[in-house]
Amino acid sequence: MSYVTVGEENGSGIEIYYEDHGSGQPVVLIHGYPLNGHCWERQERVLLAAGYRVITYDRRGFGQSSKPATSYDYDTFAGDLKTLLDHLDLTGAVLGGFSMGTGEVTRYLGTTARAGWTKDEVAVTASPFATYACVDSWLTDFRDDLPKIDVPVPAIHGSADRILPFEATAGRLPALVADLRLVSVEGGPHNICWTHHEEVNQSLLEFLAARRTRHRACRKPTSSWLTWAACVQMIACPPSGITARRASASITARRFPVAPGGMTLS
Repeated sequence: MSYVTVGEENGSGIEIYYEDHGSGQPVVLIHGYPLNGHCWERQERVLLAAGYRVITYDRRGFGQSSKPATSYDYDTFAGDLKTLLDHLDLTGAVLGGFSMGTGEVTRYLGTTARAGWTKDEVAVTASPFATYACVDSWLTDFRDDLPKIDVPVPAIHGSADRILPFEATAGRLPALVADLRLVSVEGGPHNICWTHHEEVNQSLLEFLAARRTRHRACRKPTSSWLTWAACVQMIACPPSGITARRASASITARRFPVAPGGMTLS
């Protein structure tokens, strides 16, 4: 079991649990709410078989990571992601986020990453406090981050997503992210990574294969993918994030100026 310390609470370290398997170009996968890194099971085995190194981790408050009573916001989540990437000393990585995980990718690419560049387990494994505290982060507005994404981004989203409706979320991304390719999975619900894994995996492998030649010894992510649950819940290549604007319990187009919830790869 592997952990990296990302902070401290009352003298005790806040640790993020992660798993690191395989070799080759690294693909870092970030889970949705209220899941953990194991939600990528149907993508991990395919990526490993294709020769990629796959890293998954549990967000603070979830899975086997520490469950502090503070700092459940996207600046902190993106900081935790950066600490993990630095700890593993990754180069040429691809970032992939599903649902809430696309927020980490977007904020990391829009702020945290730029500052550092040089040129079925669900709530039962989550902290009760974390499942509550994370809700406010769903209202984060990522529109300032999106124009800063300068890497190719495929966004895969289910056309029948009832949590993050396609037209109110993924359908708006092409006008907000410069180099974005939108893939609609017909009839796909929010968690298409599980229900429509064959379509998601095919799109993911095609994207990664096309970008593989760009895998060089550089700190900057080469691409990213976003899976918006109904939007593919993320296919990623380091720099690219999904637009997560307003995610709240009530799903309406008005509440989702730019919503998070599908899948993206950066």
